[in-house]
Amino acid sequence: MDRPELKLRPRADRRIRAGHVWVYSNEVDTEATPLKALPAGGEATLLTHDGKVLGTVVLSPNHLICARLISRHGKQGLTRSLIKRRLEQADARRQVLIGGEHYRMVYGDSDGLPGLVIDRFGADFVIQSSLAALEPWLEVIVHVLASKWSARSVWLKNDGKMRAQEGLAEQVVCAHGPETSELSVTENGVTFGFDVVSGQKTGWFFDHRNNRARLNALIAQLDA
Repeated sequence: MDRPELKLRPRADRRIRAGHVWVYSNEVDTEATPLKALPAGGEATLLTHDGKVLGTVVLSPNHLICARLISRHGKQGLTRSLIKRRLEQADARRQVLIGGEHYRMVYGDSDGLPGLVIDRFGADFVIQSSLAALEPWLEVIVHVLASKWSARSVWLKNDGKMRAQEGLAEQVVCAHGPETSELSVTENGVTFGFDVVSGQKTGWFFDHRNNRARLNALIAQLDA
């Protein structure tokens, strides 16, 4: 089956050519390519207004951000090998920047996997998927984490509001390993415990790593 096309309005390709990966619904030529007729999570070939190929996108027709670029090659879609390679590339970047075994391993579009977040807590992993595009690939992702990273447990924490817009049900379940929701994270030499089921989002906010380190340094200077 041929992949559908998504054609942009005149000059709407400038951002994409400059390196951006999001397509907004008001940038689409809906007369040439009716956006609402396209399936959430499906793939399409992104075209300039004059028909030049910009790449492959995954679709979210009910969002303002209606499409997200996954490749700048028109024939490349999501595959098992592509997903595995991007997981490996994402983790390699974290090893250079952060190191250790506790970090946000995948952060959506920035790692070429739109709507996918994976947090690593040692041998435990928490996945949050908010877009329909990666939903059929979650089993593959769990398998890769179990085989490549020897995951002890992999949780699916799929309870974000964006899932409803994609027509996806909420899902909080252990997809691999022991169903122990009490996990731990080691950060700046300190180990914290948290509950992945009752906690917000994936259960931990790695973006506050430096804030907690700073607070710890300030507290150490105080007298009880």
